[in-house]
Amino acid sequence: MRRLPLLATIVCTFALALVSAGCGADYSDLFLVRRTGVLPDADVQIVVNDGGTISCDRGEFRELPSRMLLDGRDIMRSLREDLEFGKVHPRAPNAQLRFRIDAPDGTISFSETDGAHDEDLARLVQLVRELSQQMCGLAR
Repeated sequence: MRRLPLLATIVCTFALALVSAGCGADYSDLFLVRRTGVLPDADVQIVVNDGGTISCDRGEFRELPSRMLLDGRDIMRSLREDLEFGKVHPRAPNAQLRFRIDAPDGTISFSETDGAHDEDLARLVQLVRELSQQMCGLAR
């Protein structure tokens, strides 16, 4: 009869080891965005980690809503070619915000006015606005 408790203990220990093995996984950063500008609360640095966390202005990492993570991944895939070429959009004379994105695939710089000509940049501007408001507590 002592075999069953020993077997159960071994099975439980193995199962616990398997579950905990995935809990400490390291994820790379999906992107780092630096937004600067002349507007109040324009300046922010946001790091979105592919594991579903976010850091605002080098603060603690916190959980990111799944929708925002999925949107970020989709946008980064869409911008992959621009990132690889290190595309820099010239500063528009009427621009009030400037963005620099650093991602594993490369870097891209642009102003918020570039979103009028590029749907992916417009989506990124909107995502950064949502992240800065909802996750970083900024007005903009």
